[in-house]
Amino acid sequence: MFVKYHRAAARIKCEHDWSMGERRVVRADTTLIFLKKQMSLSPIWFFAPFLLSLAAVFCAWRSSSEFGIILGIQAAGMTLLFFLLSLAFRRMRTKVYSADSAINEGLNRAQRRYWSALFLAMAILDAAFAAAAVLTGLETSARFGSVWHTFIAIQVAAPFAIAWYTDRKMNEWSKRLREADGQPFYTDDDEYWINGINYCNPNERSTLVPKRTGLGLTLNMATRGGKVFMGATLILVAVIIAGLAIFLVREDWMAPTLTVDTDGNVRVQSPSYGYSFPLDQIRELRLEDELPDGTRTNGVATDSYARGHFRLESWGNTRAYIFKHSPPYIVIRLADEYIVFNDNKALDTRRTFEELKRKVRHAP
Repeated sequence: MFVKYHRAAARIKCEHDWSMGERRVVRADTTLIFLKKQMSLSPIWFFAPFLLSLAAVFCAWRSSSEFGIILGIQAAGMTLLFFLLSLAFRRMRTKVYSADSAINEGLNRAQRRYWSALFLAMAILDAAFAAAAVLTGLETSARFGSVWHTFIAIQVAAPFAIAWYTDRKMNEWSKRLREADGQPFYTDDDEYWINGINYCNPNERSTLVPKRTGLGLTLNMATRGGKVFMGATLILVAVIIAGLAIFLVREDWMAPTLTVDTDGNVRVQSPSYGYSFPLDQIRELRLEDELPDGTRTNGVATDSYARGHFRLESWGNTRAYIFKHSPPYIVIRLADEYIVFNDNKALDTRRTFEELKRKVRHAP
């Protein structure tokens, strides 16, 4: 609907040669040219979240936490992304609002401070979450799912909140400018807004430009940086989709196994939710044909299997590695949680149970 009416308005404007302000004119304030990079936070600050992300990867590698390594790499990648956005933003052309350099400097400095602080804050938030999850063992906790969802919500909401606040402040200050100065500058750049949404100006060197409508920034698709960033974004989306597909395929094709190693540790090997514990921590070991109802807190559940962290009625925290329609189930009660396991075939489950029971009897 917006595109339809934009095209109609653009056609009428072209037929009557209407314009508001100057066309194809670039105004520059020499004072701003020298102060432009000083208005944003220094990119050097991004070293802190990047090093924190690498520390998370190292700690996860030391503890053999596959998911922790993924979290750390993801945080490092996001830090790099925000770093590149910050560099592109620093190169963005300053906007000349008035003939008064002091007014121009104040408005541009405020806008650049807000956005550069947002990029840095998002990088720090991502790195801090990854480091905290790895160092505290949160990625293996039953609470990780709810914490992860909260974190994602913050990541989504924060940019919109900052964009809304910045846009509101800039509108307020621009209004004051018009009232105080009386001679603001207007530039007609309609011809560069394809369908009123996509910006494509080959004469503009800036990769990022303020959106024409709505909040935030958009890409100048006529620049090499804009094209590279769009391509990188599409590749990132493809990688995320491919990673999710691989995750699901692994869970579908790699069934969990339960074994006891030579050190007396019970190991449940699973693609994403593996776990181990000493034999002497087992408080109770039994077979059950039915399991209580419950909810998933951090894991994966389909019609045929359930793996990960669950909260079952009357049991509480439970790690499940089960095929839903293949009883019986091996139930292991530990001090503060339950472990539920079975094989796809009942005979294999009973064989695993007998082997585990024999090891428990001979445990010191």
